[in-house]
Amino acid sequence: LKTNARTLVISSGQLGFRSTDADLALAFERLQNTLAAAGTTLANAAQLSILAASLDIGRRTEAQGRKYLNSRYDPAILRVNVEGLPALDATVSLDTIAVVP
Repeated sequence: LKTNARTLVISSGQLGFRSTDADLALAFERLQNTLAAAGTTLANAAQLSILAASLDIGRRTEAQGRKYLNSRYDPAILRVNVEGLPALDATVSLDTIAVVP
């Protein structure tokens, strides 16, 4: 990742539980809160990784996430289906790299 930004925020392992759209959106709200504490938002994301328990959950998670991203500066998005996540009842894990403006 090449950037002229002075500060990057790296957040890893924001988990989502269950698989309704509201549950998936909640995972992004939590990620937004984490980024806000560091002075940035998902609109400044350079990269977003979605580790999902199924193809369907991964697709729906990405759709929820696009509501928070800046479509003018689309970040690199990696979506991977996995067999297990750090918590047994987790359905998705979000990792991001965001620029602090």
